[in-house]
Amino acid sequence: MLVIGAGPAGLAAAACAAECGVMVAMVDDNPALGGQIWRGDSGTAWSEAVRWVDRLHAAGVRIFCGTRVFHQPELGKLLAEQVDHLVELSYRKLIVATGARELFLPFPSWTLANVMGAGACKLW
Repeated sequence: MLVIGAGPAGLAAAACAAECGVMVAMVDDNPALGGQIWRGDSGTAWSEAVRWVDRLHAAGVRIFCGTRVFHQPELGKLLAEQVDHLVELSYRKLIVATGARELFLPFPSWTLANVMGAGACKLW
């Protein structure tokens, strides 16, 4: 199985699958695991990320950080690039966990002070 994206959803998917005996590889274009949500900040949120990363390593997930997928030449095969070379990734099952971004839609009173979307929240 191949998981694209090493944020919270990708970490959980890869760790859980590997713990069930599936051979898993994980690809992310960032230089480290955690995605946009868990970027190595201190505090509760990062300690939760560390638990998932530890589970990945313990389960033997093969990790490709700094690797950007750019082409699918055929079903079951992806091409990705790293700084100095190309990588060909084969898979039978693919999980795409590339994250999301907040789409803030206007609603009545949305411009008032202290009205904000979920993207403004910080976990302590």
